Amino acid sequence: MLSIVTLEPKLLNIIMVLVKNGVRKDFILINEEKIKEMFNSSLEDFFQDTEKLIPKYLEKKENSEGISLRITSETEKSLRSLLIELQTIFFGFPPQIRGLLMTGLGEGNYYIALPEYSKQFNELLGWTPYPGTLNLRLTTHNDVEGFQRLINSPSHLINGFKHEGRTFGEVLLWKCEIQHFTDEIIEGAVIRPVRTHHSHQTIELIAPYNIRDKLNLKDEDTLIVNPNLM
Repeated sequence: MLSIVTLEPKLLNIIMVLVKNGVRKDFILINEEKIKEMFNSSLEDFFQDTEKLIPKYLEKKENSEGISLRITSETEKSLRSLLIELQTIFFGFPPQIRGLLMTGLGEGNYYIALPEYSKQFNELLGWTPYPGTLNLRLTTHNDVEGFQRLINSPSHLINGFKHEGRTFGEVLLWKCEIQHFTDEIIEGAVIRPVRTHHSHQTIELIAPYNIRDKLNLKDEDTLIVNPNLM
């Protein structure tokens, strides 16, 4: 993964200020007024510096209106990774979450198997998820509160896309370990669509294989989820 921490401070500051001012998902037109406001710098000096960041860290687009910039997807991933690492250092891990296995609607099979999602999962996790999600129902206040804390913590981002005329949204992801009351622990991930019909009492899990079969589970069995923010 691309690392931004190796950049010289001046260039890293440029990226941070640009992101703070909206240069993330969309290209933002850069003009002299904006540069003076954000950096107290001349347009010429600014573009000399940003040329060192293109194309690895920044994307540039030129048209009749001028020059527009946005950060690359790899830069965003690197920023999120740094945020997660700092969150872990200063605030520790989110709490362990317990939930009861429940049968879902079966929609996860379709979504997880879509190549545009599957490829991103593989790049981020190092494995391709089994086509489907495992749903847990959270029954205690502590577990619901723990899940809310996880949702509010830094996450990895799976980008949305268009497929056969439909729009599929962004998905937040947290790596985790999944454990039954046996000693076996398996690698997995918590996922949550940015737009979801699930309440904070339902948590969705993915793994490289069928979790039910791997851990010999049935509905109402208790699973333990240990989020890993790294």
